[in-house]
Amino acid sequence: MVKDKPSRRESNESAVKIKKIISGNLENFERYKIVYAVQKKKSLFKKDYITYLVAYNDRTKDVVFLKMDQEIKEIEEMTEIEQEDVISAKIIKDNRYKLATHSKEFEFEVPEFTLKNQNLLPVLQKEESEAFRNFFENALITIKKVKIVSGDKKNNN
Repeated sequence: MVKDKPSRRESNESAVKIKKIISGNLENFERYKIVYAVQKKKSLFKKDYITYLVAYNDRTKDVVFLKMDQEIKEIEEMTEIEQEDVISAKIIKDNRYKLATHSKEFEFEVPEFTLKNQNLLPVLQKEESEAFRNFFENALITIKKVKIVSGDKKNNN
């Protein structure tokens, strides 16, 4: 067992907080699955993070990034991405992802859990992390490969 792993109670409290934030900011939020994502800021002296609530819809293949403030209480920025807007999508390693559109790029991790000493919301999201990986592979990466292959075929004709 990991020493600083959050308890189920702490994770449930975070889930309530996440749902409250999502419901107040995302129309038709109940149509989305939600994961907690982090991006490590590059810093020599301390570990800083940018945190996101990432909402995704299996049916429409849309993704919404809700960038959180430092206190993880309010949304600083919301970016909605439709499947056709994605120009590249890849899994860097394990639970780290890179997603680019024509106007934005996101590099983030969807951890199975956060450590208590990281100044992040305490979450346990192993199943949710695996479900997001499946969504990312099937909805975003696969579609990009099909578009590239289709584009190559058109160029050869």
